[in-house]
Amino acid sequence: MRAIFSSIYVVGLFFILAGCGSADSNTGSLDSIDAGQTIKTSSTKTEGQSIFVGTIESITQVEAEEETIQLKLVDVMAKEDPANMGTSFSNDGVILNATAEKISVDIDELKIGDKVQFTLVEMPIMTMSIPPQVPGDSIIDISLNKKV
Repeated sequence: MRAIFSSIYVVGLFFILAGCGSADSNTGSLDSIDAGQTIKTSSTKTEGQSIFVGTIESITQVEAEEETIQLKLVDVMAKEDPANMGTSFSNDGVILNATAEKISVDIDELKIGDKVQFTLVEMPIMTMSIPPQVPGDSIIDISLNKKV
């Protein structure tokens, strides 16, 4: 009986010492951070943002704490799409849930069939629904599309 307890004690002590003595080579201290590393930052305010143009299919005013305008856009085309998210809008369009501050024209000027341009932040929040919905925090601006 004494031999069993002694052997269990020795094996347990071995695992404890072996576990405490191994150092993980992947971790480092704050002192070992390479000062030569560079971090990519945006050089312009609009770098990384996505710009799209779409046709208004419906306009709905949502009753909430903040007055929210819900624009359903179809035939969405990408002007600038660094994240390649325009593929999510190609079949069923997109719904933008925006406050009046995000819309740069008077809301009464918007009509069904108008083409609008909308700008989204670099990594916008979007639902996985069909069509996808984008909340106001991810929208930078909605304006009438200027014909060139």
